Amino acid sequence: MGKSKSKKQAAKQKAHRLGTLEQPVKQPIVKSEALTEAKASTEDHYIDPEDVEIAVDVLSTLMERPEALSDQRYKQLKRVGWDFGKTLAEQGSGVGSSIHSKISHLLSLSLYRQALVLLFDLYVNRTPTKLGSLQRWVRDCDATSRPGRVLTEEENEERNVVLRCLDMVLRVCGSDYQGDGVKLLEEDETRSDASQVIRRMKLWNVRDVVESDRLQEDLPLWPLIQKGFETEPEGKHSAFYPIQVTPGHLRRPPNVYPSTVQASRNPSIPFPVCSRPAFSIPHPAIPSCNLLANILPPTTCQSIIEAANTLGWEQDQAAGGSAVDKTSVLAHNVVWLADEEFVGELYERIKPFVQEKFQGGKVRGINRRFRVYRYGPKQVYRPHIDGAWPAAGIDAKTGEYLHDSSPKDDPLWSRYTLLIYLNSDINPTTPAGATTFFLPSPNSIGTLLACPIAPVQGAVLVFPHGDARGSLLHEGSPVGDGGWKVVIRTDLLYEAEGFGEFAPTKRKVVDDDGGPRKVAKV
Repeated sequence: MGKSKSKKQAAKQKAHRLGTLEQPVKQPIVKSEALTEAKASTEDHYIDPEDVEIAVDVLSTLMERPEALSDQRYKQLKRVGWDFGKTLAEQGSGVGSSIHSKISHLLSLSLYRQALVLLFDLYVNRTPTKLGSLQRWVRDCDATSRPGRVLTEEENEERNVVLRCLDMVLRVCGSDYQGDGVKLLEEDETRSDASQVIRRMKLWNVRDVVESDRLQEDLPLWPLIQKGFETEPEGKHSAFYPIQVTPGHLRRPPNVYPSTVQASRNPSIPFPVCSRPAFSIPHPAIPSCNLLANILPPTTCQSIIEAANTLGWEQDQAAGGSAVDKTSVLAHNVVWLADEEFVGELYERIKPFVQEKFQGGKVRGINRRFRVYRYGPKQVYRPHIDGAWPAAGIDAKTGEYLHDSSPKDDPLWSRYTLLIYLNSDINPTTPAGATTFFLPSPNSIGTLLACPIAPVQGAVLVFPHGDARGSLLHEGSPVGDGGWKVVIRTDLLYEAEGFGEFAPTKRKVVDDDGGPRKVAKV
């Protein structure tokens, strides 16, 4: 009886479908835009939506009752189903067929084990990989330190798989360093379990490796940073003005909050000479990573923090996509378009210690776009690779902010990160807030060496970025309960062509009401 009824229903559905093909049927109004688009998209396909629905119902029923598949009636279905599954795998469910596309797709779905297999294939075959893929894979492998939280056994195992993916990503991009420094570093690790995916090295502090009288004295700024968190900002500063406001939905990726670029006038921040001569000291193991000491005097560090407190720190929170699921809690920030006088003086102080040429291009200056970050308790900048930036500036005729101010026939592009530390007194009770670099162990595939560097007030940490081979994976580690850290990230500019797809998009002014300019992507 049930079988007969089922057949009648199927026949009725089939007759209805045939009828819809023979004569037009008035479509109901659908309020959802997504559903409307789905309906419209079927007009260009050969399969009726109801047929798709029946196929889904049939397959779902068979998956719930797999024992039924032994019946000979389903032999043809099983054969077609097998071929269909292979097609899905080859196409990556709509993703490109290249191995790089497949890895990107798997990582975006948090299928780390499957991605690890393909990453190993890239590593063995030494397949060239672009910077964009490297940065995207690192973003998807969210391995942020989780301050104050103990992971369950299952969570810890999953995180270890993510870390192994990160290790393999670095090796794919030619970062499996074999230098003596890295090997020596492994002998200088803390008492961590050698079987762990991350082996933590001892904190590297320049104060422990140079004579104390070579370094300028610190100025405690922890109370000033704390004050900026507790008090309401004035919003205006005599030496600064807002030159551009980007609405949150136009930021890349989209953000909950807008971003304001604050430009400074000459002169803006007092920049006297340091009490001790500047000098450079290389890290013993991290390649091309140098700390330049005695660059900013403590009073200049104080003035920058005071200005940021006055202008107000902006929040940073992804509006959607995979970024909202990440464990990284982004630092508050002030985007500062530094005046030419300040940038020129800073460049003169660091120029004797930086690489004169990079891939044939001469060093030309410092990017005026300064990103001032304030880290507080539980704020962590997850492991990432710094991207390359063009030379920001101001249009001489219109006074508008230019994301890329260099002439077309003389392009400038960043090749090194400049990380400027504004305070050393990060946590009053314990050492914290290191910049931690992650290097693949030369002795063990699947193992990362975590190399922390202690911030030193007024010092500049210089390391390469902007190329798949040589870019360094690093994080802003936790500052601990009651801790505060303020740093500036900017870039060293060289004569170089942009990186194609990584060059900034063109923008145009969409609103000019006499106040800060708002922009939109073209």
